[in-house]
Amino acid sequence: MKSKLGAFSTGKKWTFRVFSTRPYLNLLLFPQAEAGDYKSYKMQRSGEVFELSLEGEFEGWAYAYEYEGRLIVDPYAKYVSRGARRGILVSDKLSDPPGFRELPHPKLSFKDAIIYEQHIKDFSCKEAKCFRYPGKLLSLTESPSKEKLLGSDYMASLGVSHIHLLPLSPIMSLEEEEGYNWGYDPEFFFAFHRGYLVDVDRPLKALEEVKKSVHHLHNLGLGLVVDVVYNHTYHTEKSSFEALAPGYYYRMEEGVFLDGSGCGNELDSSKKYVRKLIIDSLVYLMEEFRVDGFRFDLWGLMEEDFAHEIVEVLRGINPQVLIYGEPWAANGRPDNFLHFGSQNGKDFALFNDRIRDGLRGKNDDKSLGFIQGSIKARNHVLTGIVGDIDYSQGIYGYCKEPWETINYMSCHDNMILYDKLSYSTGEDDRLVKKRVSLGFSIQLLSFGLPFIHAGTEFMRSKSMDHNSYKSGCSINGIDWKELDKHRDLVDLVRGLIALRRKFNLASYDSARIKKELYFYPDSPVIYYGLDLGEEELFIGHNPSLEKQKLPYDQAHYYLENFKVNLLGTALKKKWIAPLESVVLIRRKK
Repeated sequence: MKSKLGAFSTGKKWTFRVFSTRPYLNLLLFPQAEAGDYKSYKMQRSGEVFELSLEGEFEGWAYAYEYEGRLIVDPYAKYVSRGARRGILVSDKLSDPPGFRELPHPKLSFKDAIIYEQHIKDFSCKEAKCFRYPGKLLSLTESPSKEKLLGSDYMASLGVSHIHLLPLSPIMSLEEEEGYNWGYDPEFFFAFHRGYLVDVDRPLKALEEVKKSVHHLHNLGLGLVVDVVYNHTYHTEKSSFEALAPGYYYRMEEGVFLDGSGCGNELDSSKKYVRKLIIDSLVYLMEEFRVDGFRFDLWGLMEEDFAHEIVEVLRGINPQVLIYGEPWAANGRPDNFLHFGSQNGKDFALFNDRIRDGLRGKNDDKSLGFIQGSIKARNHVLTGIVGDIDYSQGIYGYCKEPWETINYMSCHDNMILYDKLSYSTGEDDRLVKKRVSLGFSIQLLSFGLPFIHAGTEFMRSKSMDHNSYKSGCSINGIDWKELDKHRDLVDLVRGLIALRRKFNLASYDSARIKKELYFYPDSPVIYYGLDLGEEELFIGHNPSLEKQKLPYDQAHYYLENFKVNLLGTALKKKWIAPLESVVLIRRKK
């Protein structure tokens, strides 16, 4: 099991290793990706693995395994040809751009992460005239406009710590590589989607583009989180996995593929070579491309013990790697699979749908949350504010520490925040914008890891499309004119992040939260305080359409306004306005 799988070079020798239950395998080598002529070699079985070593200069050649006339692409292929029909041989370190290994990782703690999620095409496709490489990974390296911040420059200006990119692996459902898809149709976990690359016919140059993108984010002080999909593959019977080892890689009952993913199959992560594939690919992305974190899609389809093993392995490489994922499955699952609560005391995070629904109601319907004025949702919001820890008899959660919960209002799935609020309230944009402000104020002034879907901070809409996975740039593309229109909202979010860091909310563990955070008596408004020693931090959130009296002697407080240019402005304030949040400081002496 410790043997290295895949195709790799050492000096002038190439070694090929692949797990298979077939009685024989042949290796086919093609001098070009689309070449018809090839060289065939019989592979040797070594236990459960077929292997072969060859002397020669095969860099850039295509390869595949063959059984009974069928060509099988190596699941460990690090580059693939058009349509993922063949693997391409690449030597990893030859794709390093200058200085790539020397630049230190940004000093980012997973406990202090503020995550910004986006699809690689969304932020550049409607500004294609500005970007030299719209829709490509290289667009992350561009500063295309002197008039306004766009792309990575804009993301860094917000103060977020990590950029979360939707899956980057080959999108097997796309017949044409230039089409649009979120990318949750995987099969090859070591390779990158060719549609996100520019110099696709020169593999080493294409992989250099990936590294340049990571390098640029690191130069800006940003970490990169890659969305990974290990719960299913796009193909089942036609997959490389089933061709190499029939009935091994997928969960089955009485010869039928199980479908906990809702996509036709589910990988059987109890099997040792499935586990090896998952860990090997994660380690490869960390060590070869210097990725800073991972988001696991439908992580609830993985055994809990294996999820914990993954965290242990990755933290052994980088103690600050950011790890989080979805704690659910599309369909049923056994009790030993990962669930919300599996992260308790394990220092990784899971998406918290209780705080999401508490803030803005359930997905895609007209149900209301706290920011739409539903007081019924208040307790879920209180639980989210304390970071989903066991705070008191009435406010209790599933986390040992606050950095084990992802607090979010919106993500790529389901209605985006603006659409949900507009649909559920029927209000005009003036009121919806106030509710967006209220939501961000609660989210960013709570304990737990904040997660922001790109563009929600300036009222991004997807025209009520709740499942825009293949809807293209006309629906998914970010309209940067909305940023100019709602710059006050962007400044508020930027100020909230600055305020969060000023008071170092990420430094609070559960013991300190229980000791230093206290809630004022119940009312339609949420009021809470933090004991800062010589000062007290007071926060209030009013979800109602009526002003509410503040529960203190206002003479001793001054305003910590969210807007950056107003921080520390002295203010006497008796009331909290409708749909308003306030942050105040009381100097005790």
